[in-house]
Amino acid sequence: MGTIAMSHARRSTNALAGAFVVLLASCGSAGQDAADAAQASAVPDSTLITDAAVAVGRRLAEDTWTDPNIHTDYGTIDPQTVFYAAPIVVVGTVREVLGPFWNSADGQRWTRPTRTAETLPSVEPGMYREIVVDIDTVLRDDFQQMGSEVRVVAGGGGVEPDARDAFRAGRYTEGETVILFLRLQVQFMRDDLLAVYKPFWGPESVFHVGEDGDVLGDGVAEAIARAQNEVPDPEAPPEPPFVPGVVTLDEFAAMIASTRDVRNEAAEGYRLDPSTVAAEIEFWTEFFETGIVPDPPGVPAPIP
Repeated sequence: MGTIAMSHARRSTNALAGAFVVLLASCGSAGQDAADAAQASAVPDSTLITDAAVAVGRRLAEDTWTDPNIHTDYGTIDPQTVFYAAPIVVVGTVREVLGPFWNSADGQRWTRPTRTAETLPSVEPGMYREIVVDIDTVLRDDFQQMGSEVRVVAGGGGVEPDARDAFRAGRYTEGETVILFLRLQVQFMRDDLLAVYKPFWGPESVFHVGEDGDVLGDGVAEAIARAQNEVPDPEAPPEPPFVPGVVTLDEFAAMIASTRDVRNEAAEGYRLDPSTVAAEIEFWTEFFETGIVPDPPGVPAPIP
C-alpha cells in the first residue's frame, strides 16, 4: 500500500469497519485458507518494515496523551452474540503486557495532516497494546488456529484519562488468568494493514478469573473497588448493595460449551472464517487508495 494514501485519517473508517463484518458474512469469504490467514497474523514485532523497506525499531510510546477527538467508540453487542459467534475462546495466563504503542512503525505518536477536498481517506492515529498469553485451556477453536500461546492486539493505551480509549479492548495484568474471545482481524497501521488476533468485540470479549476461581467481566472488579472506596453521603438515601453476578470458571466453560446447542440466526451473521481477513485488507486497501467504497467480495456487478 502506498504510504501517501495511508498518511491521513478519517473517522468514517470505524463505521465502515463495523458494517464490513455483516457485509462479508452475507457475501462469502475470500479464497485464502485458514492456515494461511493464521500464519499472516503476526502482530507488529520489535521491528516493522515500512513501504520504504527500512527497518524501524518499535519502542514504547513516549507521548500517551489522547486527543478526545480521535478516540474510538465501540457500540455494545448482545453478549450471547459474542459467546456464540467468536471462533476462538481460550483460558490463559497473561505473560507480558507490551506497550502502549501508537499505530505507526516506530510506535510513536503521529498526527494527521489537515484534510482537504482532495484528501484520500485513511487510518487515524490510535494506541494499542500487545498482550502475550500462555494458553492453559482451549474452550473453542473453530479453525485450529491456536497453539501454546497467542499474541493479542488490544486497542487503547491502557492509560487514563479517557477510559473509552485507554481500555477499549480490555484491562490486562501480567500473571493473571483471563478468558478471551478472539478473532483474526485487521490492525490499521499508518504504514500498513496487518492481520492480527484481537478480542472479538472489545472489552465484552475479555473476562478475568480471580484467585477464588470466580469469573468477572472486564472492568467489574474495578467498579466494585470504586464502590467500596466511595465515601457515602450522609444526606443521601441508602442504596442497595452492589452485588455482581458471579460464576465459577467451570460453570463459565460449561456455558460456553452449550452456547451453540441451539442455532442463533442473529449471531450467525457474525461467524466469519479467518480467511475473510484477507478480503477485508483488500477492501480497505482499495478504499484508501481510491477514496471509493468498493463492493464487498461476492457481490455481483450491477447489470448495465
